[in-house]
Amino acid sequence: MHYAYTKYCLNNIWQMLKFLIDKEVVMSFVFTTHACKRAKQRSISFSLIDLAVSYGSIYFVGDGCVAYLIDKSSIKIAEHECICMEKLLGVAVIVSGKNIVTVQHTRKIPNHWKRWR
Repeated sequence: MHYAYTKYCLNNIWQMLKFLIDKEVVMSFVFTTHACKRAKQRSISFSLIDLAVSYGSIYFVGDGCVAYLIDKSSIKIAEHECICMEKLLGVAVIVSGKNIVTVQHTRKIPNHWKRWR
């Protein structure tokens, strides 16, 4: 077996293990196929989704959905626990019940989102 092929196979195995470990982090939620597709397209990993759900600010977005958004206030809260999230600014996870509907990057909070106080 060639070295390059072996390295390629090991790399794929490592990526699969990393994927499964990341997926364990957010096991309490069920990903819709749409959310999985969008997370992959937008390069948002499961560990980033977990951080957004754990530390993000909560917004009501309509139709019974809630958005967990990483904004400046959630970054300040995470910094107290020594977690650097500045690169994640603007990541939003839209949740309906226990289903993650979609994930997205947002530069500006939409007007119809109402912040939970």
